[in-house]
Parts: sequence; C-alpha cells; structure tokens
Amino acid sequence: MNDQDKPTVLLEYYLKKLRLPTMLREYAPMSAICRDERSDFPIYLLRLAEREILDREKRAAERRIKEARFPVVKTIDTFDCLFR
Repeated sequence: MNDQDKPTVLLEYYLKKLRLPTMLREYAPMSAICRDERSDFPIYLLRLAEREILDREKRAAERRIKEARFPVVKTIDTFDCLFR
C-alpha cells in the first residue's frame, strides 16, 4: 500500500466501523459531483449525511413493515375509492 492509498483505505475502514454504508457507497461519486459543481466541503458532507439519513429511514420503514408481518402490503393506490 502506498501513501496515496492509505487515506482511502482508512476512510473505508472507519465508515464500515461506524456503520455508515450509504456514506461508504456514495462518498466517491458525491465527491466527483461536488467537485464538478465547485461545492465546498460542508456541502459535500451535508449531501452525504442526507443520503445516509434517507437510506436509513427507508430501510427502517421496510424493516417495520416486514416485522409487522402484514398479509398484504397495501398502498393508497391499491384501495378502491368511492369517489371515482
């Protein structure tokens, strides 16, 4: 491992250890987007944190639905509306 690879390896290790899978997956692509847009570092971190939060909320909702063991998952689109 050369000196240029060390920060990347450590970052990926720390993100795994902190259980931040979305940040681990998205940090490189988001870095490229922010670089192209000339965004500053706080914006980069904000976008990564937003992605992590949204992904956690989505997985939590999916987990709660699965744990509830509903016979059929229903959405508002599947209900018959009396006013159609």
